[in-house]
Amino acid sequence: MSAQLFKGRRILLIDDDSTVLAVVSQRLEMLGCAVDQSEDGRAGREMIRANRPDLIVLDIVLRGEDGIEICKELKADEATQSIPVVFLSAKEEPKERVRGLRAGAIDYVVKPFDLDELILRLDIALRIKSDLRESVAEASQPAPAPAPSGPTTEAPKRPAEVLAADEFLQTVERRFNALDPESGLLTLAFIRGDLEGFLLSEENVGVRRLFLEAVHEILAQVLPKGTLVGEMDPIQLGLLIPKKNKYNAELVLDELRNLLAVRAFGESAKDLKLTLSCGVAEFPNSRIENSRQFVETAEFALRRAQHRGGDQTVLM
Repeated sequence: MSAQLFKGRRILLIDDDSTVLAVVSQRLEMLGCAVDQSEDGRAGREMIRANRPDLIVLDIVLRGEDGIEICKELKADEATQSIPVVFLSAKEEPKERVRGLRAGAIDYVVKPFDLDELILRLDIALRIKSDLRESVAEASQPAPAPAPSGPTTEAPKRPAEVLAADEFLQTVERRFNALDPESGLLTLAFIRGDLEGFLLSEENVGVRRLFLEAVHEILAQVLPKGTLVGEMDPIQLGLLIPKKNKYNAELVLDELRNLLAVRAFGESAKDLKLTLSCGVAEFPNSRIENSRQFVETAEFALRRAQHRGGDQTVLM
């Protein structure tokens, strides 16, 4: 964590617990932040409009307000949609975390919380905002002249090892056959870029490369340890997640989407929202008897997500 990143930043805390406000604001002020506080959702909205904070820490249950709705309104307004939101809530159920991330929050921290961990997560949120500013600045610059050799076909950067499709599917089969159905658990996810025609066009090979670089980079940050990644085709990846259930996989995929949303992919994609469809299957599952059915179930979930219009996660 870099204390320098906090200096001069304005952070808004909206929480109806005065103790939380006191403890968090004291630490942030020690790091050089200007901190605004509100125990009331409506007053917090006014502070957002008046002060335009660099970051908002938001509770879900507020007096007469719903933090989820506040977050959705922020993300729907062009004037405030770039402000990162971190939920700090006593609601610890996975479905609540999913709601928060789907509303547009960058992170979700559960009470009671470790203050050092919260500060680290706020540090990450501020870094993401800084990355967004840099991406927007780069996107606004004139595009460089194309190299004489034409469009690059250089493979995207891969922070983690990525298996070829055949090797990935063979590994899925081996892991599946070695699994103890009484106590073991495997989750298989397929993620595919939406707007396939655009991404697969040779005219947009540069956009596709930047998009996949971003996906790989983010996955390296958010995937559970031990996850295998496979490249199924130019815009589809497979994820084999050990000892995780489908709801945890959904959280990972929501975090991927939220972090991907702040990236820019060049001039030709500036007016497009590049998103991902995701299909997830877990085993043990009463409908799955072998590794082939395991793969087919995840593929079916992916197709269903695409059929629903994309930017969806379907769990099977």
